[in-house]
Amino acid sequence: MKGKRRTALFSIITAIILLLCPALSSCEEIGPELLMTGQSGSTVTVTLNAPSFALIPQFGAERTEDFNALLAHIGTEITTDGECAESVIRIDGTPVISWTQKTEGDTVKTIHDAAPDKVYLESVNEDEEDSNDWSGFLENRFFRLNRTLAEMVAVAAKLPETYAETAKKSTESLSFKDFGKAVSKVSVTLKEETEIQGFRGVLLSLTQDAEIQRMINTLQFSGTQKLVILFDENEQPIRIQYDGCCGTGEDTMRKVSLNWKCLRTAEAKRDDVTLKTPSVKGNDRDNMTYTREIDNTDPEKQTAKWNMQLDLKSGQDRKEIAFSGEFSFTETETGGTALLTKRQNGERSKKTVSLVTEKENGGEYSGTIEITDNSGKILTGGLSAAIRINTGSEVSFADNGKEPVDLRGEDAADAAEALQEMIAGALIRAMAGIGAEDLAFLNRDIPADVWNELTQIID
Repeated sequence: MKGKRRTALFSIITAIILLLCPALSSCEEIGPELLMTGQSGSTVTVTLNAPSFALIPQFGAERTEDFNALLAHIGTEITTDGECAESVIRIDGTPVISWTQKTEGDTVKTIHDAAPDKVYLESVNEDEEDSNDWSGFLENRFFRLNRTLAEMVAVAAKLPETYAETAKKSTESLSFKDFGKAVSKVSVTLKEETEIQGFRGVLLSLTQDAEIQRMINTLQFSGTQKLVILFDENEQPIRIQYDGCCGTGEDTMRKVSLNWKCLRTAEAKRDDVTLKTPSVKGNDRDNMTYTREIDNTDPEKQTAKWNMQLDLKSGQDRKEIAFSGEFSFTETETGGTALLTKRQNGERSKKTVSLVTEKENGGEYSGTIEITDNSGKILTGGLSAAIRINTGSEVSFADNGKEPVDLRGEDAADAAEALQEMIAGALIRAMAGIGAEDLAFLNRDIPADVWNELTQIID
């Protein structure tokens, strides 16, 4: 079994927190950099209270109403410091379930309070294209891309010095709307096999960022590699072009063409990226266009907007994914909307997320989150909830001496099922204290004597 297994109720309650937690990573100031990279050096607690569904198609109106009555008693919070995350589900304010997670390489480690003597091991979700998994798409595609762009600008700026003896340098006079004027050009062409094989090592030497180094380490380069970098009058890269063959293995080699315009000033950060990656063998591709802008020209309001278009083909399967958004940030308020659409096999789905928060006197942010799902023109789901963001305490993760339980592979199904039963048991024990009227979602089709017996068995 791959990925995280949860009870159905558990998954529904925590899904929106998985979306918000990486993006809203600082209660001191929610800003565009955090929204787009998912990184922060501070510790924050995000709390979601009483989520309410406007529609759950498989339940119907009456069943959805029952579910919302149950959720009114439930709150979910996550505290994260960027390295570890502690999650808690509360019922009527009382903690019921908690767990702590830490990601190391491609493994997620989790310690549950329901099994404190064990540490559960799972695979990092790296499904970049799955638009149904917000956390996977945001982390593996959107946040990672923005972090990569931020670091690779600095790498590009260092390349001319690294290849000082072989690079061709010339003056230039070429203007790019919204990006400025290029005044010089540096061209680097690698043809010799020793140069090509050494290219990865050169790139590794130009960055100290561990995530970027891991990415570079996976790459293999083949054939002629061409780089053309245009610089502005401040000797900052303004356009980066790359053409060459690279991939993560013999069967995944791509003919890569990158055209990237970039601007980094105090007033604005802009990127305009066109990436084409047809497969060397076959017709697969992972093409992308991406534009983003962070505007700081108004001292009282920052704005951030982006538009990502993906054209993904693997075998006979083709997906078109678009992700766009626009947010504004003032000293006291944050608000905006993000839209994710997916077209596959003639079907189109859309997810819209709107967020509005206001900074209170104590420094906390409070507001509302709304999510709608559409299949074609048909509304298939809707959710709204109250959200609070405030400073969190330090998160600790100690797995020394704990029994490792690997949840990867079919042979771990029994362990995963046992964990689910412990979590479900804790939830039902706590929910048994909720008034009967608000428990209708759980026990509507269960006779009272059976429900009572069930809760006694769990106890």
